[in-house]
Amino acid sequence: MVVDLARQLVGSEAQPGYESWGMAYCYGNRIEVVRSHHNPGGELALDGVAEVKTDMVLLCFNKPGVEQPLVHRKNNKTWAFACQGKVPEPAKLLAGEPVIDVRSPQGRFFSYLLDGFNPDDPVGSVEGRLIRGPEEPRFFLMNAETLTISTGGDVPETEPGLWYGRSNLTRVISPVRLQSVPDTEWEPVPERTVMSLTRFRYALT
Repeated sequence: MVVDLARQLVGSEAQPGYESWGMAYCYGNRIEVVRSHHNPGGELALDGVAEVKTDMVLLCFNKPGVEQPLVHRKNNKTWAFACQGKVPEPAKLLAGEPVIDVRSPQGRFFSYLLDGFNPDDPVGSVEGRLIRGPEEPRFFLMNAETLTISTGGDVPETEPGLWYGRSNLTRVISPVRLQSVPDTEWEPVPERTVMSLTRFRYALT
């Protein structure tokens, strides 16, 4: 299913200009990462997406000069992060341990969110770190148990910034409604909303 979702996203008129993709996904209790090669001006190959078998995935299509998701290990967990929109200025972020290159605005913001993240209260801890403003970034923060999303505040006037799809066995957060997810009810996610999805793994017997 992941590759079908990827094909629809990359072909959407609302998502032009991509030259690479990156994916963080759960494999057991670990986070694994797959990235494509940059392909300026060409069609993106999705072979690596098709090979992944997982029950929770963060898939990013990147425009020139961007390489997401970012990944870092902290507090005995591996974290993946992706961000869209204007990141707060460094002076507005509390000092914290750099996650990756401190020259990266996304890396500084990733570090800032991780410093205050509480796995027992993912929504509350993220809301407590947000810097409100007219251009709040949209971001996704994932470990092997939880995917936490903030929709940001810079939402297009004509369409919602994110859609939430639900079926009996699937939950999807996407910038467009995906026809490749069957029997799914879609609803817009309001701007300036923080939500968290918990992963439940099932043993095969």
